[in-house]
Amino acid sequence: PFNTVRPGSVALLAPGEYRVAARVAGKKLDDGTDWMVEARVHIRADVTEQVVLDLTPPRLTLQFASGMTFADLQVQIKNASGATVVEKKHLDGADIVLLLPAGSYELLAFLKAGKRQLSTRTPFDLAGEVVLRVDVPATQLLVQVLDDAGMALAARVELYQPGAGAPAWQLASGEDAWVEPGTYQLIVRYRGEHRSFGDLRLSAGRRLQRQLEWSKD
Repeated sequence: PFNTVRPGSVALLAPGEYRVAARVAGKKLDDGTDWMVEARVHIRADVTEQVVLDLTPPRLTLQFASGMTFADLQVQIKNASGATVVEKKHLDGADIVLLLPAGSYELLAFLKAGKRQLSTRTPFDLAGEVVLRVDVPATQLLVQVLDDAGMALAARVELYQPGAGAPAWQLASGEDAWVEPGTYQLIVRYRGEHRSFGDLRLSAGRRLQRQLEWSKD
């Protein structure tokens, strides 16, 4: 800057167009940019111009759906250029409050589901205060395969979408995993054999446990 003044003080300037900027010293917004605000002012001869700059930045609050395993969840904020400006992992379910410059953004939420990820994308414009609810539609599923004596078997559980020739999801018996909601045919494979256990309907936000008996006959 060619001139620096304290808030509330008077600067003597020649007539013309000027850019006025105010900055909070030693602080940055959550995307790493300077905490500052700018305005343009036209100075006329023999006229006193007053410039009021509001240093309150736009505020984004992320709220999380209940019932989620937050250790498996991460969120990203991308700016209009597609660059990731904020990334949060190892969440505990508490609200996240972010101070960011005004603009257009996209919220991405990822939920670890075995070797895959479920995700959602939410575009939004930030100005003033915005509250977004983070929710990745998913079902927490636990399938246990037992023998006639009630002992757990090292079986593989496969979920097939209607008409599909390959499983959409594969789980180990006893594995607690996130699965995309929908209707699936449930197939169990054990020691070279496979058996169908009918259809399985999974609803978002639910936890479902099933015990299946693998009888010898």
